[in-house]
Amino acid sequence: MEKKSKLEVKYSSIPEDQKRTWELNENVNLLMRYNNLIEWIRMMGTQQGSVYEGKGSLQCVEKDGAALMEVQVLCRDKSAKFLISRHTLNVLAFFTPDCEWRAFDNSEMIIVGQGFTLMRGINACYTSPSCNTVGPKTIIDALEAIEAKETAATKGVEVFMVLLSEAARFKVIENMIGSTFIPTIEPSLGGVLHGLEHDLAEITEYFKPISVNLEVYVDAPHDIQFYLKNYKQLSKAWYVYALTRTRFCPLKEEIAKECGLVDVRHRPLLLDATLGVLCNCNLEKMLKKWSDRLLKDGLKNYPDFPLDDKILRDMLEQMNEN
Repeated sequence: MEKKSKLEVKYSSIPEDQKRTWELNENVNLLMRYNNLIEWIRMMGTQQGSVYEGKGSLQCVEKDGAALMEVQVLCRDKSAKFLISRHTLNVLAFFTPDCEWRAFDNSEMIIVGQGFTLMRGINACYTSPSCNTVGPKTIIDALEAIEAKETAATKGVEVFMVLLSEAARFKVIENMIGSTFIPTIEPSLGGVLHGLEHDLAEITEYFKPISVNLEVYVDAPHDIQFYLKNYKQLSKAWYVYALTRTRFCPLKEEIAKECGLVDVRHRPLLLDATLGVLCNCNLEKMLKKWSDRLLKDGLKNYPDFPLDDKILRDMLEQMNEN
């Protein structure tokens, strides 16, 4: 079989409206700005509708714009940029302080532009237990790591794979990370305003702006590892539902077990509580594409298809009746 050639994308072709900047600071609106960023990434990945392409992940059907989006993360005197695929939401390359883009060896695209270096033999993947901690200090440490040599730099990028890509895929991960951006709650004013017995310094202390603590690590919930390791199974369960015309409701226990989809308390998952990007996909388009394929070819070309013969026959009969 002829190997499919990679899509070639020029960095200069990325329009300005496909670039965003997010600054990590003490501002009380940090959580809202993070949620807005993730929603934008989600939108960019599903803007034109998506279809499931079999063994791969979901792919964006693009009509306008470039196949990449750029996200810059700032914090104090640190910064980094990331190129993210609109097809898969994978991080494909990152920009370092030495003014050089480094692209991962397993990138699904060939990125063309001045200052791009391919890191041969270094893939975009989780090389260690990912996200043992989350929170502002974890992000700051990751920005510092990216300034280092390739091995340490890629460890830092792993944090942003979770912060940006996985959070956009799964709402539950976005919520886990976002909970660390909640501003510090100041003590009650108590009796400060009673009389003038308190000096100006004390009153000013009580009225200082509420802010986010950037110096904290938060242990990541065990659930986060489950979602990171089960993206393919979640995708599989999702398109089973689309093909059987079942929408986002509690996952039937037998399907959940077959796909390995139970939470840490061994309860079936709710698809709409876990999937972000996939919830926005064009279900009807995906259903029609698979219906056409299966009516024409049956299962012979799809050995990894998750429906058994009886379910498939029932589904095809319903399609023929329609």
